Amino acid sequence: MEDGGTSGSGDGIAVWDRNTGHIRTFSDADGLPGKPVPTVFAEDRGGDIWAGLYHGGLVRYRHGRFTLFGEDQGVRGFLQTLFVDTAGRLWVGTKRCLLRVDDPTAERPHFTTYGTAQGLSSDDVAALTEDRWGRIYAATGRGIDRFEPQPAGLGRIQRYT
Repeated sequence: MEDGGTSGSGDGIAVWDRNTGHIRTFSDADGLPGKPVPTVFAEDRGGDIWAGLYHGGLVRYRHGRFTLFGEDQGVRGFLQTLFVDTAGRLWVGTKRCLLRVDDPTAERPHFTTYGTAQGLSSDDVAALTEDRWGRIYAATGRGIDRFEPQPAGLGRIQRYT
């Protein structure tokens, strides 16, 4: 199954099924809130698909259904990027914070929030990547922050301006 999103047509999220050759459009009956416009996608180690929504929130597609994660779970701000690192963690960059999910395959994933209070240069995280040593690079509104994730936080942060 391939994933995809549509913008402007109002169709929300659809998938093309290679076996049938048909496109399936998802709806609120599948757990989607209305007709969302996805902005970013990622696939976790368990094969679940994550999508950031234009009007807020994050959805996970697993076992044929979508689950919405929003303000109640700590997902806030416009989602700009999703990244799964080599340790299997899901990172979510938003206009208002950086989120980390240590086990995105959990039935109820836990979102840890990071921002300037935890040492980032900015709460606005537009892009994420990782180097071969497992260090995460976050492109923020004030430059690039590099850190080595620790169980209790981000670890030492190096700023590049």
